[in-house]
Amino acid sequence: MEELFVNALIRDKRIPITNFITHLKMEELFVNALIRDKRIPITNFITHGKMEELFVNALIRDKRIPITNFITHLKMEELFVNALIRDKRITITNFITHGKMEELFVNALIRDKRIPITNFITHLKMEELFVNALIRDKRIPITNFITHRKMEELFVNALIRDKSIPITNFITHLKMEELFVNALIRDKRIPITNFITHGKMEELFVNALIRDKGIPINNFITHLKMEELFVNALIRDKRIPITNFITHGKMEELFVNALIRDKEIPINNFITHGKMEELFVNALIRDKGIPINNFITHLKMEELFVNAFIRDKRIPITNFITHGKMEELFVNALIRDKRIPITNFITHLKMEELFVNALIRDKRIPITNFITHGKMEELFVNALIRDKRIPINNFITHLKIEELFVNALIRDKRIPINNFITHGKMEELFVNALIRDKEIPINNYITHLKMGELFVNALIRDKRIPINNFITP
Repeated sequence: MEELFVNALIRDKRIPITNFITHLKMEELFVNALIRDKRIPITNFITHGKMEELFVNALIRDKRIPITNFITHLKMEELFVNALIRDKRITITNFITHGKMEELFVNALIRDKRIPITNFITHLKMEELFVNALIRDKRIPITNFITHRKMEELFVNALIRDKSIPITNFITHLKMEELFVNALIRDKRIPITNFITHGKMEELFVNALIRDKGIPINNFITHLKMEELFVNALIRDKRIPITNFITHGKMEELFVNALIRDKEIPINNFITHGKMEELFVNALIRDKGIPINNFITHLKMEELFVNAFIRDKRIPITNFITHGKMEELFVNALIRDKRIPITNFITHLKMEELFVNALIRDKRIPITNFITHGKMEELFVNALIRDKRIPINNFITHLKIEELFVNALIRDKRIPINNFITHGKMEELFVNALIRDKEIPINNYITHLKMGELFVNALIRDKRIPINNFITP
């Protein structure tokens, strides 16, 4: 019967197969026929509803069936979808060896979301097919894949091996965030550059950092368009735990560049982390182009400023002086913390102008800090010469003024001493100065000083004064 059946089907397509299906042990005959003779026109079978079930059973029970016949002249796609949906026992491995299969696979996934993808993942050469499918057809609904554990590993490997995958598919309809975090944590080889070209990525990046601190940020810094993303992330979401960033060497350079290129960065975020101070000092030392005004307007700057000066003398403070806000901070810093090494200011600072303004505007400043440095004396003299508004009272009440006064008079004759005379404390200092140091050029006094009254008072109040100093003029 079998040979006759085959020959009959081959020679005459008019045979009504329905007769066979209803009263024939068709399945066994069907399998044997397909295996032994590839010429049989299987199209005849497809028009009958009974065929689908037979087809499934045949594939399940006998893997020797040459599927090539089906793919070349069969309404395969519809049958393939139905078979997968109705019977999960089907061994799909048979399908994968044929080139035509890939296109069918893509089309099937696109047209019918009911296919249980689990079958593919457990016994399919999935990775290669996955990559090719994504590259060739962007319509594929990848959401089906995400519910399976095996998918994550495939996702990572696929991205590593083939950069042409259109990631846009993932971002729009994928449970991307969780996968992104896991992928980065588990495999550092992943080329993250692929992600950055998509707008959706930024939000995911921020959320990922907020929700999972285990992400190895080193990956980002070495091969990521990090700076632009970093700026945007900080601006848009203040919850981001920046502590992750600070532990990486590459971060400092990015930090400097980010501040220079984008002034909208909310720097307040940085200040809550202890690591910031060291980074701030290093940044100022290594790059003078940083616009410090960013710090002054929205930063807990004062405390940081004081600490930075105390701990690191290399900091180029010249950057600070060009900002109006700086003067007030400078005064407050000196008032609140006497540990500041003023030498830093004097050697590389436009100190004189700042010094004058500070003294004029705020009398609380403890000037004693200044006096211990040699450079100060010259600045003091110049300040007095150039600006008569300085309230000398400050000096007299809490300054080792006498020694400074003597030295100033000796070294620079240009000093307008009449500034001193308006203060009651001056007379006593004047007397003491004359008594202790005979080098003072009294000529200065005589020519431009209300000398007579002072001279009389001095002689009357203190007989120790060596009057011969006065007689020579």
